Amino acid sequence: MRASPGMGGPSAGVAHKVHKDPGSADSVPPWPVLPWGPMYGKLLMTAVVLLLAWLAIRTRLRAGIPLRASPTVRPPSGFARLLPTLAYTAVGVMVAGTGLYFYQGWQAGREAVTVRVVNANTGVAVTYRARREDVSGRSFLTLDGRRVTLAEVERLELGDVGAGPSQ
Repeated sequence: MRASPGMGGPSAGVAHKVHKDPGSADSVPPWPVLPWGPMYGKLLMTAVVLLLAWLAIRTRLRAGIPLRASPTVRPPSGFARLLPTLAYTAVGVMVAGTGLYFYQGWQAGREAVTVRVVNANTGVAVTYRARREDVSGRSFLTLDGRRVTLAEVERLELGDVGAGPSQ
């Protein structure tokens, strides 16, 4: 018997051995206990199952009953022949579509865009050029390698390609 984890006290979580009266009904196990231990019982049970399986197979072989009936194989016809081709075509279209999706995402990320940083207090705007994939959150990396981080009073505007010189 264990104390439940929610119980407090000095013996919380400590296993306690419960002593029972040897003559009570609770002290007798519901199955006979082998003197060799539980592992030997499991090995004995496995050996008995294997012996019974071997005897069943031997009896079938002596009686002339085949262990497995040979299946009759018919060549596929009509739609059954077309099904594997359709499945492989569908998988090919999915792989090609996934590749196209990733390529277009990569290509869009490599696109150069105009980034305007506008100070909300003064209205002064500074224009930069960066790749779309290099703009994230409140910072970006320009095409010439400068890392720009926006202040709390600045906002970022993304524009089209070729909208102005880099500063």
